[in-house]
Amino acid sequence: MHLLVIGAGVFGAASALELRRRGQAVTLIEAGPLGRPEAASTDASKLVRLEYGDDEPSTALMEQTLPRWRAWNEAFRAAGQPPPFHEDGVLVLSGGPLRAGSFEGDSHALLARRGHALVRLDHAALAARYPAWAHSPLSDGWWNPQGGWAEAARVTRWLAESAAAAGAELRTGLSLTGLRERGGRVVGAVARDAAGRKLELNADAVVLAAGTWCAQAAPELHGELPLRLVAQPICCFRPPRPQDYRPPAFPPFAADIARTGFYGFPALPDGRVKLGQHSEGLAVPDADVPRAHV
Repeated sequence: MHLLVIGAGVFGAASALELRRRGQAVTLIEAGPLGRPEAASTDASKLVRLEYGDDEPSTALMEQTLPRWRAWNEAFRAAGQPPPFHEDGVLVLSGGPLRAGSFEGDSHALLARRGHALVRLDHAALAARYPAWAHSPLSDGWWNPQGGWAEAARVTRWLAESAAAAGAELRTGLSLTGLRERGGRVVGAVARDAAGRKLELNADAVVLAAGTWCAQAAPELHGELPLRLVAQPICCFRPPRPQDYRPPAFPPFAADIARTGFYGFPALPDGRVKLGQHSEGLAVPDADVPRAHV
């Protein structure tokens, strides 16, 4: 069977690699270069966490995922590269006492029930252990030694290159314009190359992993799925002493995220401290709107 995987972000690249490992013929296409700057997978850092409220299936999946992250680290080390997964733990903070029915309360209860060794922190313990949080109004929470953050862009590129090394055909610079159907089945895609030439790509099955570009590639999905494209804010700061914002004194965190949406990371090698907000976001008409940089 020949499969066409559309999008070489983390989902597409990982799918292509796994399909090749299962013996399938695979073509992986990407609109931009590997590590397309506008893609959600292309970023300096992403949280790797087990905290999912009372969502036990997601928590169980993450328990299976952590050993794979560690194995990927070993693969990077074997290739003479620094590991991309930094298991610095995750700091989860709440604006009030943990309670049932809240994201933080349910996350803590579920992880404790599943046997995870969480370090509970009141405000005094938080200030003593993590000085950068000494003046925070957040009064309850914990540190989970399992989890941390990953260098997202490095991992995504490595997955795509690993898929190609395993025998997948990797083609970049192909912009998807639509899907090809026959007899009620998707049998390929239509794309344009960098010169604007139209290409028809045939396949026995298609994996559509184009992220926010799915809405443009398959507008018919708008009638079937509640697709809503939003922009999310990400800010980077340069503190005068970035060493104060590196683990173990400053692990990745979620700051009362159920109410504020704020999460963040330790200082990167260049001294930047990244802060994001997961929220309803700003609705945008399509995935190609310019990214604002201030």
